[in-house]
Amino acid sequence: MTLYSPDGPNQIDLTQPHLHALVIGVGDYPHLMGGAGHPAVSNFGLQQLTTTRLTAIRVVEWLAASYRNPTCSIGSIELLLSPAEQLTRSDQTQVAIEVSSMKNIKDAFERWRVRCNAQQGNIAFFYFAGHGISTASQYLLAADFGDPNLGNLWANCIDFDGLRVGMRANAADTQLFFVDACREKPIDALIQLNPNGDHLCSSGLFDQVAASAAYYAAADGRQAYGPATDITFFCTAVLEALQGAGAINKGGK
Repeated sequence: MTLYSPDGPNQIDLTQPHLHALVIGVGDYPHLMGGAGHPAVSNFGLQQLTTTRLTAIRVVEWLAASYRNPTCSIGSIELLLSPAEQLTRSDQTQVAIEVSSMKNIKDAFERWRVRCNAQQGNIAFFYFAGHGISTASQYLLAADFGDPNLGNLWANCIDFDGLRVGMRANAADTQLFFVDACREKPIDALIQLNPNGDHLCSSGLFDQVAASAAYYAAADGRQAYGPATDITFFCTAVLEALQGAGAINKGGK
């Protein structure tokens, strides 16, 4: 759901460079341990999350209220949450945020990808907070991951490494990816013969991205952490850095 744009969600400016954000927060996993749905064939020991929904909302609030860049202002924010809920836009209107299912992630990603591709000077901003698994690639799990009605256990997850490669064909020459998820390697995931998450986009013949950076909440093979009733530690550090904690004051700027 397009939560925010300066002139309204249906009036997004694609004629000038802007930052376009896709923020995904997944806390409710119906098919994992403690979920209300039919259990997954393999849950990899993953349970419900309490910090990730709060984290995604905080990132969106910062982007809408505090992001300042005179050469590349905010253009749009796509937000998906699990569980889904109602949020208030900056103009005080209520908006229903769609659940971060795989289908909704695909739809939101495509809207975001097209916007990012409209101008070379755009900034593509991607933030995922939820469960992650690392095997040969980094997989980010959608809310409906593990649906036992599907023949492919990995159908409802993002192959993040493939996504990032695919985005290198996008015109946006600054791309920022934040993976606020674990990067553990469960043994029952490592013995899977063909994990194959969705790349969401394919790479092209040319790499036209000037700057692409991925920031992770955990080292490869490790867990990510956060307090039970607040945003993750990674999100706290990211927002402090974006506020200027990691900047050097030169010439009063």
